[in-house]
Amino acid sequence: MAKQMKAVIRAEVDASGVTRGVNKAEAELKRLNATAGRTSAFTGAAAAMQAAQIGAQIIGQAVQAASNRVQSLQQITTAYNVQAANAATMAQVADFQRNKRIAASLGPDVIRGIQAQTAAKDAEAARMLADPLLGPGMASSMQVGAEKEAFLNARADDAIGTAALGATLMPEVLDVLRNMQQLIRDLGKPF
Repeated sequence: MAKQMKAVIRAEVDASGVTRGVNKAEAELKRLNATAGRTSAFTGAAAAMQAAQIGAQIIGQAVQAASNRVQSLQQITTAYNVQAANAATMAQVADFQRNKRIAASLGPDVIRGIQAQTAAKDAEAARMLADPLLGPGMASSMQVGAEKEAFLNARADDAIGTAALGATLMPEVLDVLRNMQQLIRDLGKPF
């Protein structure tokens, strides 16, 4: 009878490395979840802002439509109602009187401003007249501009001429290409 043998294997496993790995993975997942939450919040905020802008535009359009309608009705009323026409005329007179008072008050300052502008323009003109290089510089600049334009026009003319020459030579070029094609076909045939 054969003896049965039993073997027992004992193994000790150090699970601390696995535990550390799992802990790091959990920490990374928490960080990713937090980032996703912030991204979601930003996306929601951007969508809310866009919706608010669209709402503001719609409200603005409604207010503009109402304002246009009020203006239209006011024009009709002031054209066909004597009391409304008188009120509109009185408002225009009041505007005229108000603007006249503003002009009287600001007149001296506006006059000084206009005089300062005129003096600055006069000083610029005097400087330009006293500059001995300004005239020759302008002439040189104008000459360079004209030469540049002439050069570009010449190149454009060359391109147009080349295109016209190509159009007149095109049938000959096509014949040469056909002949080359036939020659290549003939070379491939046995003798």
